[in-house]
Formats: sequence, structure tokens, C-alpha cells
Amino acid sequence: MVPTIQPDQELIAVGEGAFAVPQAHRSAVLEGLGEAERGECVSDEEIAARWKKCGVKRL
Repeated sequence: MVPTIQPDQELIAVGEGAFAVPQAHRSAVLEGLGEAERGECVSDEEIAARWKKCGVKRL
């Protein structure tokens, strides 16, 4: 199912799916997708440390 696209949105394909992205968020979404494709991500330990620093309890 393809979502309805509003004038200020663009359709972004990810794998076999797609979703509408507001134009204001497009560059950040594309940057994040590029980082993921290049394997540029933080470790689980780094995420846990950030959560702890911010007072977020692990699920």
C-alpha cells in the first residue's frame, strides 16, 4: 500500500517498503539512511551509556 503524499512530502523507499517524509525532514532521513547503509552506527554499549546518562531505564 502506498501512502498518500502531501505537497510538502516526498516518498522514500526503504527495502521493500516506502513512507512519506515531510520535506523539512528529508535531508535528515536521507543522512540517516546513508549512515545505516555504510554501517555507521553506535554500539549497544554506547546506546546504554547514553540512556543511563539521560536517566532512561532500559526496557
